[in-house]
Amino acid sequence: MSGSYLAAATSLITVALGFLATSNADQTNIGNVSKEITLQDSFTETSLNHLHHFDHASLETKFSQTPAMKRSRVDGGADEIELQNLIEFLFNGSTGRNVYFFYDHADAAVTASASMCYARGAEVTVFNCKDAVKAIESIIMSFNELESIRNIFVLCSSEVTQQLFREIYFKYLESALTHWFVILEEDILKPVTAYMREGTQVTFALRIESGLYHLWGSYINIKNKAALHDLGWWSWNPTSGAKHLLKRPLYRPVLEVYRDFGGRELIVTVIDNWPFWHLTYPGDGRVIPTSGLDYNVLKTVGDHLNFTFRMEITPDGKWGGVMADGTVTGMVGVVHRHEAHAAINEFTITEQREKAVDFTKPYYYESTTLISPAPSKTLRSYAVFTSFTYEVWIALIVVELLIGPLIRLLVWTRKKLFGEVHKKWEYLPDVSLFMFRPLVNQGGRVPSPKWFYRLVFIGYFFFSFLMISLYADVMISVLAVPSYEKPIDSLYDLLEAIEKDHYVTVLGCGSNNEFIYSNTTMEIYKQIYARFDHSKGCIKNWDDGMDRVCDGV
Repeated sequence: MSGSYLAAATSLITVALGFLATSNADQTNIGNVSKEITLQDSFTETSLNHLHHFDHASLETKFSQTPAMKRSRVDGGADEIELQNLIEFLFNGSTGRNVYFFYDHADAAVTASASMCYARGAEVTVFNCKDAVKAIESIIMSFNELESIRNIFVLCSSEVTQQLFREIYFKYLESALTHWFVILEEDILKPVTAYMREGTQVTFALRIESGLYHLWGSYINIKNKAALHDLGWWSWNPTSGAKHLLKRPLYRPVLEVYRDFGGRELIVTVIDNWPFWHLTYPGDGRVIPTSGLDYNVLKTVGDHLNFTFRMEITPDGKWGGVMADGTVTGMVGVVHRHEAHAAINEFTITEQREKAVDFTKPYYYESTTLISPAPSKTLRSYAVFTSFTYEVWIALIVVELLIGPLIRLLVWTRKKLFGEVHKKWEYLPDVSLFMFRPLVNQGGRVPSPKWFYRLVFIGYFFFSFLMISLYADVMISVLAVPSYEKPIDSLYDLLEAIEKDHYVTVLGCGSNNEFIYSNTTMEIYKQIYARFDHSKGCIKNWDDGMDRVCDGV
């Protein structure tokens, strides 16, 4: 046995010997305390032989004290110093450096302890007990996936402490990232434990008498119920200072807590979602997994961490999340309400979901794919019109309508300025008909010796030649090679199909995809989601969505 452990063990023996000096009126309490001490690891003869290492002055002081052994606070500054030392001891037992204090007494001890934690690099926040529940909601429901362990010290009255854990229970505010250190003046362990469950890690320091605390730690037993471990004892007096005897650590990191589940059976909520899960239904209410990516993951983890699992189908068949009215749906809601221990599927970590549940680190990444019906073949009988887009046809019509009047205006202007006369072009119908002929591959002779007009007509004839060639080439390709409708290759194509062709979009309601469309700041997503009809577009699963797309429904 190491010297450090000897010091801790003999510390409790010293305090236990001090009980013998109490008054006869307290014999019942002495018997109870002595019984608790006998439950500790047995003190060896070696431990007893090392009693002389203690401060004898402290031991004599302890023997000379005869206060009544009741769970009430002593008067004077010693009690505040006692609490300071206890809080420092508890703080040193944890790795968390986000510290919160809830208190309604011991102002000086809390102030000094907060300063101590801050001086050691912790971020410290102090609340009055009356604001505890609101503060916890703000802390637990915040989006901070990678936040380190939070330590919450509770120094509230017994009634307020019970109410606090009752509120946490009914508001589902448990979090494995939070470790509670609760300092009790009265034995309310049983009623408080009744409102504890998976995700609540608590270390209790129950005051037995002035300078002596019994330490208890929470855990989940094989029946998935909250229970308490006897952690040991802590004592303090003004002369010898603080001493402790621990059977188990005050604090266990989350990874260590869940390193071995001790053969527990966990409830896992799922959605039948191949290839992640393939489930069978024997007909007796059971759900039996047979294969799937996540089935293999969960089975491997269960073998490694020593737990079995029982599957339950999520009632609403959704992945789920936090709704606008505060309700939590789908698999997320089932875990949030502690109706299941876990959910495993192709989840995406989102801000809203993170407020309700804790996620593991991602082990699978997946992109989102847009699926649309395959483009249909265009009818060849309309090839004479489909060789050009409607924009090109409109441009050609406008050119033909304007070219005649423009040439006539040019002739009239030169006649006024230079006295040039072209009798054949003085009539607008003649000019328009002449300009139309080249566009339909009809020849024409320029009736003018002036090079200015010849250059104008050469440019127009070249334009007509290009249009005729392009039209002929496109016509040949359309007739020779099948053409298809414009495919939907982007979100902008999808928006155009919705607006022009009245496409109906389908989406897994309650899924991460809906969350992206409904909460994004990108305008294209907003426009598409604004045209989404929940009554027609919600699908149960991806197979249902594929069937509807393929059937064109």
